[in-house]
Amino acid sequence: MSTLSSISIQLIRDLLKQLEAPSALDQEEVVHQARVLTKRLRAAWHLAQPICQKKQAQQARCELRSLSALLAPSRDRSVQTALATNLLQLHPDRSATSPNLSSLFPETTNPSPLSLACITGPLVSQIAAWENVHFGKQERKVLRYRCRLSLKTAKDLTRQSLKIDDAEQWHSWRKAIKRLRYQREFLALIYPRELGTYDLRLRRLGTRLGDHNDLAIFSAQLHSAALKTPDLNRLKKPIAIEERKIKSNCRRLGRRLFGK
Repeated sequence: MSTLSSISIQLIRDLLKQLEAPSALDQEEVVHQARVLTKRLRAAWHLAQPICQKKQAQQARCELRSLSALLAPSRDRSVQTALATNLLQLHPDRSATSPNLSSLFPETTNPSPLSLACITGPLVSQIAAWENVHFGKQERKVLRYRCRLSLKTAKDLTRQSLKIDDAEQWHSWRKAIKRLRYQREFLALIYPRELGTYDLRLRRLGTRLGDHNDLAIFSAQLHSAALKTPDLNRLKKPIAIEERKIKSNCRRLGRRLFGK
């Protein structure tokens, strides 16, 4: 039977195999998969924490956060550029020319360019860490208990976020939903079952909360950029429209998952 450790190790090895391809780090999808894996593994370490030493789990999650931050710049720029393009297509202002977004997303060289070693090193370290995690006969009990704690956190944050329109609150909500989603997916692999409607809605909510986060980052970056006033004004309206739409969708999904 698969265990949390064996599944986590296999996921890492699968990514390491992809990274063997020439120019793998130039492929946006590979970089995206690497970032997603760091988040999935962090959720897995939360499940494993009672079995290993708390300090070991915290250190492993810290290493994964550092790796995620290293992967972030190129992925974030791609997401934000696509978001700007989509906003202008969804809400065109036919009386205006396209704004110059070069000052918002300058073509700069990353001062700390990605290298294969700086990614594979932490991943190999993660394999070694997981090889030292042994659940024994308690695995099922521990995993289900930890997943229930994540469910409670997600439920509480959902109900709070339905009442409070606060950026930090929604950021915490997004992280809680993502963690619960990944943990339920791990359990579905360990104790084989098909993902049901609940899991699909959970995934959808996590995606929409991610869209909200991307839009918030875009809006903050927009106001700190050196765009001319007409360009700023042209983007403000579509941002406001999309924000209302995404928030409404998130609240609807939250209520369907956890009630009011």
